[in-house]
Amino acid sequence: YPTFHAAQRYMGSVGVVMLAVALLALILSSLIGMMTALSRLMYALGKDEIIPASYCRLNKNGVPYKALIFIMAISCLVPFVGRTAIGWIVDVTTIGTILVYCFVAAAVIKVSRKEKDKKLALLGWAGLVTMILLAVFVQLPNLVGDVTMAKESYFIFTIWGVLGFVFFRGVVNHDISRRFGNSMMVWIGMLALVLFTALIWMGESTTSIATETAMNMKDYYDLDGAGSDLSEDEFIEGQLDRMYHVSNRNNAVVFGLFVLSTLTIMSNYSTMKKRERENDEALSQVQSMAYRDQLTGVKSKHAYGMTEESINRRIMDGLIDAFAIVVCDVNGLKQINDTLGHKAGDEHIKTACMMVCKVFKHSPVFRIGGDEFVVVLEGEDYDNRLSLMNELNTKVEENNRTGGVVVATGISDFASGTDLSFQQVFERADGLMYIRKTELKQFKS
Repeated sequence: YPTFHAAQRYMGSVGVVMLAVALLALILSSLIGMMTALSRLMYALGKDEIIPASYCRLNKNGVPYKALIFIMAISCLVPFVGRTAIGWIVDVTTIGTILVYCFVAAAVIKVSRKEKDKKLALLGWAGLVTMILLAVFVQLPNLVGDVTMAKESYFIFTIWGVLGFVFFRGVVNHDISRRFGNSMMVWIGMLALVLFTALIWMGESTTSIATETAMNMKDYYDLDGAGSDLSEDEFIEGQLDRMYHVSNRNNAVVFGLFVLSTLTIMSNYSTMKKRERENDEALSQVQSMAYRDQLTGVKSKHAYGMTEESINRRIMDGLIDAFAIVVCDVNGLKQINDTLGHKAGDEHIKTACMMVCKVFKHSPVFRIGGDEFVVVLEGEDYDNRLSLMNELNTKVEENNRTGGVVVATGISDFASGTDLSFQQVFERADGLMYIRKTELKQFKS
């Protein structure tokens, strides 16, 4: 090699040794740096549960030793694929490195926006544009002179991308915490990149076979068919058949890879939609639990607050002119809790609630406190509110005499043009309820 020749000529054997030591230091530092980076990457993947957690296990020196052993084992096999194949692998890792730096630059831009740092933003954009130009330079064959990757490199990158789809499909499938696979744009972008690279490989492969066919035909005519048992027509037909065979094979490979990638994306999309439905169902369940009182099954205090807000908005917008509020309070609950226990008290509350719900069949009943309920009357129950209140009071008075459940009630109508909020109606009904409560106690005594 010219470098070693120059070292030998001007510095003798000492120069050759110095050059060899320098190259060895370069190789060792590269290996150590790559192994360190890859072991840390595998450590992070293990912590995120993308690969088995054993790869993020540290030894006493804080080194992910299992990741290092795995990397060393794979690395020891690589030389056996041959120097040419290693060159293809290096080309593929170049593309992968460019993609990683694109991601890093995009992350820098996002951080700069959050921190409002213009210098950082400029740095991020400079890095992103540089990486995009490098990607175009590397990916597009013969863009500058005759510089191009081998067609095998494009094919390996395509296979690498498809395997990445399949691997990440497994990651998404086992992602219990649902952190991955939520952006379809990423999947579509990767599919476009894989398809683009596959098409370049197909074009380069077609160019290669066309060049080879042209050279074969040139040799055939230069030798006037000497050394060949085929006639001119048979030779040309054989060369064309060979081209058609290679072209059809390439088309089938690209189509197969595209279908596999598309099916993977569709499978991921199906998984994401299923998770969305599960999330919606879980959210609906949580909301139902939040809006439903656990003890009685009627609407909760939270639901009452939402209803109050809704009615207040309707009052402000002039969209409601008739509703009434019934406030109910269970008498004697403290005495039951003190003498018979809270379980008996809970049964007493449920019995009182059932009595109220039985009367106001078409209105929402809310439990807003331990023994306090509110009924909002609209529609049919509002129109029949007086008869319904008489029905309930009759039952209550009968229970008051016989020792049954007693519920004190107060009702108040919304006065359109006077009442400005739901609370004003509630306060009047609440005041009437306390008057009724006192009456029932005096009546019983």
